[in-house]
Amino acid sequence: MADDRTVMIVGPVTWDLFPDGRRSAGGTVLFAARTASAFGVRAYVLTMAAAGSDLSALDGHAVHVVETAHTLTFAHTFAHDVRTLRVVCEPNRTLTPADAPAAWPAPTVLLIAPLLAQDIDAAGFAALPVEECGVIAQGFLRRPDVHGAVSTTHAATEPLRQAVGPRTTVFVSADEIAHWPPPELDSLARSARRLVITHGDRGAEIRDRRGTRFIRPAPATAVDTTGAGDVFATAFILALDQGEDTAARLASAYAAAKVEVVGAAPLPDRSTIERRLANG
Repeated sequence: MADDRTVMIVGPVTWDLFPDGRRSAGGTVLFAARTASAFGVRAYVLTMAAAGSDLSALDGHAVHVVETAHTLTFAHTFAHDVRTLRVVCEPNRTLTPADAPAAWPAPTVLLIAPLLAQDIDAAGFAALPVEECGVIAQGFLRRPDVHGAVSTTHAATEPLRQAVGPRTTVFVSADEIAHWPPPELDSLARSARRLVITHGDRGAEIRDRRGTRFIRPAPATAVDTTGAGDVFATAFILALDQGEDTAARLASAYAAAKVEVVGAAPLPDRSTIERRLANG
């Protein structure tokens, strides 16, 4: 059956700099686009980047790039398996609904994917009358200091709260909310349709007005965990029309497939993932 939904993905792309000198294209929109491709969905991707950025992961989708002087750039350092981020360059631009081409159809499914709080006009996109909205919250919770070093807030920020509504599924990682007071997390869950907390290779949990439900992880041999949460969130949102249980199973399976490849590489198609689940 043809998928007649209109899926829009919004957020910046990045250059990620590593201690060994590598420069890799990144950003939630790249991982989300790869996931949409695996689902057979041609998405509408609204992003921002400087000329010369690697957008090859967006091939096959309708893409509108707001050109900026700089591509958002993060320097990554690692110590004792802990990653530290530093902002090197910022686009100094905020994506708004008005940036989408007038010829694009109105979205029915929206994925908001900021990497810093100012990347996206949260209130503007939240006002769009979509059926499902996924908010990958990490960018709304990042706070760079004057030197660019990134820390995570200990509570929901105003941009995150502006992005949340009754049609919204919010995705956070357990690390991002590790120091939140329990009432703060409960408040966010009540404001949204559901709150999904990912726990890496320990699975995930869904919190809503009905309580808390746990999602089992799919087995995987991890090579690169970068983007696994983004893939999980995108697969979950794209599969929600088939029910929450199916969405949870597919999200776990796609996240497992992601950690077995490096970077924003292509992901297995839906039939391959279904076979993997059946044999797991």
